[in-house]
Amino acid sequence: MELRHLVFFAKAAELEHITEAADELSTSQPFVSKTIRELERELTVNLFEHVGRRIRLTEHGRVFYNRTRHILQDLDNAKREMLDAAEAGSHRVSVVTNVGLYMPEIVAALHKADPDAHLTLTVAKRGKLLEYLLKGRADFAVWGPGNPDDRLPGIATEHVLLEAVAIVFSPKHVFCGRESVDVRELDGMEYYTSPAGFGMRDTMDRAFAEANVRPQIAIESPDTAAIAHFVRTGSGFAFAPRSLVNRSPDLYPPRADLTGYQRVHVSVSWSTSAFKSKTQRLFLDLVRRHFRELQPWADGLPADLSAAR
Repeated sequence: MELRHLVFFAKAAELEHITEAADELSTSQPFVSKTIRELERELTVNLFEHVGRRIRLTEHGRVFYNRTRHILQDLDNAKREMLDAAEAGSHRVSVVTNVGLYMPEIVAALHKADPDAHLTLTVAKRGKLLEYLLKGRADFAVWGPGNPDDRLPGIATEHVLLEAVAIVFSPKHVFCGRESVDVRELDGMEYYTSPAGFGMRDTMDRAFAEANVRPQIAIESPDTAAIAHFVRTGSGFAFAPRSLVNRSPDLYPPRADLTGYQRVHVSVSWSTSAFKSKTQRLFLDLVRRHFRELQPWADGLPADLSAAR
């Protein structure tokens, strides 16, 4: 048994597809299939079963995958520790998020503190975020909405911000000039939003369902900057984090506080078994600091700014 047997097997198990595994490993599908057959002959068990065009782990395969994942994680940790000790390749940080609107200031702070930092940022739906950590595809997940009861074995989670929601709309909107809007007033109105699983979409879907409100979705886009532009030039409304709206009012159209819903957590998570380099520990500290500074803006405007609003 060689290391490639474990690597090829783990990738096929994660993707549940031989060809997709081969593409990600930059090799051929026949070579991946041959390597997995060699592994199965050595172990004297079938590791996969075919389900249509995909594959799925057998009971023996699931047991072996859990062992393999820990072995590969230990090897990766050993490599990272050696690179960190040698100060070579230790400046890389990979992050997955579904709340990208918060990330620019964190990324800027990281590069200021560590000019050699190389950050890879991936955007994914909420349901996929922690999977990235479990499979070693990201060092951190910055995500929301978080639930204080969200727990997974091997994953550490900190709730770093208790966020509120602001509603933004065009200068010609019927709500223009309002200080606050209740969620129940939005029934039937034109609505611009991110897709399900991103940003505040899931939170607001639940708030609408609880209030028996059905706004009319006109535009769906994961690009929050584009949504802000649609709001400025259109006749609908959108939601934005109150902390960011209050802190950077020049970036947003007219806005008001939204009432009649529950505030939500923004969280940061990481694998407890993965080694963290100096730069990765720095990133975590900067995330904590950034959201700590944002919390007063989510709680409400300071009195001096409120008077000038």
